[in-house]
Amino acid sequence: MIIMEINAPAMIPWLPSLNLSADGEALLIDCARESRPLIIGWAGEDFLGFAGLIPPTFLSGEAYLWFHHAPAVLDHPIAVIRAAKAFVAQMRQRYPRIIGHCVSPSSRRLVASFGAKVDGDTFEIMSWPTH
Repeated sequence: MIIMEINAPAMIPWLPSLNLSADGEALLIDCARESRPLIIGWAGEDFLGFAGLIPPTFLSGEAYLWFHHAPAVLDHPIAVIRAAKAFVAQMRQRYPRIIGHCVSPSSRRLVASFGAKVDGDTFEIMSWPTH
């Protein structure tokens, strides 16, 4: 699996594979522009999706985690979980508090596997499990 940090314009060629509405694409690009960092993931030739963290201020110790995945994520669940855990662990060094929203049961399970406290459609990661 390959994870690479990119800038917002670099994501545009992959947007059609996400099957978003025009408003959805615009929202995703807005999120990407504000993200510190913005990443893209692949498993072999399969595009997996984007993720980013949006801090409320440049010096904040908190950030909003968002991710949007392509259908190929379902073909690589173990690689995605491992890469996502490693990304979150690395980002926790920069942002001790990570918050966000989950819109599907699978995303709730994924963030819970990071040690997130999930409450309905929101989550918060404050401490990293030591085991």
